Amino acid sequence: MVAQCVCDSVVVLWGVAGDDGKVKIFRVPDGGLTDIIKTPTIVLQGHYEKVNIIQYHPTAQNVIATAGFDLALILWDVSTGEEKIRLQGHEEQVFAMAWSPDGRRFVTYSRDKKLRVFEPRRQTSPIQEGLGPEGSRGGRILFVSNTMLLVSGSDKQSNRHLSLYNTDELAAGPITVRNIDTAPSILVPHFDPDTNVVFLSAKGENIIFAFEVCVDEAPYFLDISPFSTTMPQQAVAFLPKLVCNVREVEYARALRLTKAAIEPVEFKVPRSRPQYFQDDIFPDTRVFCEPALSSSEWFSGKNSECRKVSLKPEGMKTLSEAPKEAPAAKKYGTPVDEPKFKTDQEKKEELMSAMVGRMAEKEDPLPQDEMEGVDEDEWDD
Repeated sequence: MVAQCVCDSVVVLWGVAGDDGKVKIFRVPDGGLTDIIKTPTIVLQGHYEKVNIIQYHPTAQNVIATAGFDLALILWDVSTGEEKIRLQGHEEQVFAMAWSPDGRRFVTYSRDKKLRVFEPRRQTSPIQEGLGPEGSRGGRILFVSNTMLLVSGSDKQSNRHLSLYNTDELAAGPITVRNIDTAPSILVPHFDPDTNVVFLSAKGENIIFAFEVCVDEAPYFLDISPFSTTMPQQAVAFLPKLVCNVREVEYARALRLTKAAIEPVEFKVPRSRPQYFQDDIFPDTRVFCEPALSSSEWFSGKNSECRKVSLKPEGMKTLSEAPKEAPAAKKYGTPVDEPKFKTDQEKKEELMSAMVGRMAEKEDPLPQDEMEGVDEDEWDD
């Protein structure tokens, strides 16, 4: 298991977990790698079986959580190598783990098909528990807000789906479930908090699904056209939002690893006025590579959010401030009156009026008046 911590767009810490239960932290020197690093900066020792999950804290520096086959879940201060908090409550192997965006809590999903919510600075046992997907292949989880959790999983028949949970009411079950397709692979989610779009990819497949997530109202998941190609992917990694070309309304960029190459994938929104900065799509974005807190501050109970920056290029006007477009010219030069639809009663009255008018204008003789009569003497026997 390998995890990385990025600072100033450079990988500065690598966490490597081995079968011996040790987590080795390697620090990348200033200026990048110039030689092979063989000696770790620090070794974290607390697990006695293989470590399968490493998660860095989203806002605090040098804080990581690790989970292993020994069912232990440990929070570390990497700056000192000290084990700070050991959490309890798991009965089987942890499949997945995710921090909330504000870093106050995290959720785990384990082999016993249970989701558990922890607030580690509050207590070492779960504050909420609930059932997750029932499939035996595991699943993936991530937060789409500080309380709403998205779970990618499957059922016993390998029908893959997305579920949305409220972590304050986890025992109540999912708010909604969105069926996707039937396949054996696990869909790995990536969430863009600026556009509320979740991307889903799986090893060995040639498609990347996309949905807009609406946490406040049904139908909760709105379909977006997926990316599809002929070459299957081995893995997909999304790049930081700062690399997107906003002048071309590119809101996400990913790299696909295939057997032959690493391919970039750009996700764009078609707009009629791309010369303006689309501020409805590009709000100020979080700078994840700059920590908001030190490890000691976070473990002492302090909270803070990462700073945000604008993606607006210099000199580019925003769409919200752009002048309104003139109405499009009609196809035909002369105006055409729209047809007026009449009720059945109006049609009946119009017909009767026309018939009466014709009778008043012309007194036509009756047919029998034009027929020749019979002389009176012809009636005598």
